[in-house]
Amino acid sequence: MSQNLLLNTHYLMSETDQKRLPESLAEVTFVGRSNVGKSSLICALTDNNKLARVSKLPGRTRAINIFEVRKNYWLVDLPGYGYAVAPEKEREYWPTMIGGYITLRPKLAMVYILIDADLGVGPQDISLLHWLHGLKVPCLIVGTKVDRIGRDRQREKRKIMANSLGLEAEDIFWVSAKKGYGIKELRADVVESLSTGRIPPLVVQRGGPEG
Repeated sequence: MSQNLLLNTHYLMSETDQKRLPESLAEVTFVGRSNVGKSSLICALTDNNKLARVSKLPGRTRAINIFEVRKNYWLVDLPGYGYAVAPEKEREYWPTMIGGYITLRPKLAMVYILIDADLGVGPQDISLLHWLHGLKVPCLIVGTKVDRIGRDRQREKRKIMANSLGLEAEDIFWVSAKKGYGIKELRADVVESLSTGRIPPLVVQRGGPEG
């Protein structure tokens, strides 16, 4: 797959019940705390500022949003976690929606965990990472909004994030959707993930990480 294929991505559907989603040939998903910049990142990766709704209010993405790169190849935007702005039942439903999607999608090739580079790692991020490792689901960390950090602090912030997650700094994608920094490298990884796919997880657990 060429990186240019992401530039033809279009909105396909939104769904609140992962069991109603059709099958794909390959898909990658983006997940993280509310207001971490998932919609902005998808817009940057596809070079289409109108593709995913970008809201200044956290917690506005309340469904699984599917964007199709080409026939049956998907980018998936999962609901955010961490803000109490939705009705109580919806807040409780989000972890189940996230966990159910991840455990029920046999063609899920990669989970990209987005973490605000300035705010750093939270307990829910760590819980999600450990849960995915337990399922043997491929996942990578993406530090977002790096343009909000001064250049003299970026290396330190990236190292702190890596240490919090038991990783090396180079293991973390360091991006700015606003400035375009790191987008080309992440776009190449997304295309590679969609191209190669993976074996479905050997361990199936219902629900998701503790939220």
